[in-house]
Amino acid sequence: MKDYTNSVKDSATSNINKRFANSSLEHAKLLTEELVKSANTEVCLLTDNFHDKFYSSVKPTLINFLDKPNTTLKVVIANNNSNTLNDLISEYPTQVLKKVIKLSDLPKDKGSNEYINYLINDTNGFRYEYSDKNLNDGIVEAIANFNSQEEREHLKNHFDNMFK
Repeated sequence: MKDYTNSVKDSATSNINKRFANSSLEHAKLLTEELVKSANTEVCLLTDNFHDKFYSSVKPTLINFLDKPNTTLKVVIANNNSNTLNDLISEYPTQVLKKVIKLSDLPKDKGSNEYINYLINDTNGFRYEYSDKNLNDGIVEAIANFNSQEEREHLKNHFDNMFK
């Protein structure tokens, strides 16, 4: 994990175009935190569920981001039962924007046929999760990159259409 952590942090700070595989919740936490830290003013998140167990662990990083001037966290979510998200909205009502959608409106990954979840920042970074069927075992399947303008723009256009 130490080599993975060093490689992720180096890519985040150096803005390197390098794809990372993500197969554990520990990887997911690290990538999420580094993507939020490397954002300038906006983080967007599309998710079926803002899992309290996971997002409460990255809440301090989200708070540090939201404490910076002119920052926004936009969330498109299918399950509206998250204490962590509701706390962030209460603390930052003008900065944390949420749109609730029906689960059936959430897109599915073509390969896994599971609902997708992704996070994008405004510095060409993203994390795209295409399978969380083994989430209870601490296993997720995702890819991430800190500097892929093309992939980030594709996800951002998709997100903007979902957030309308």
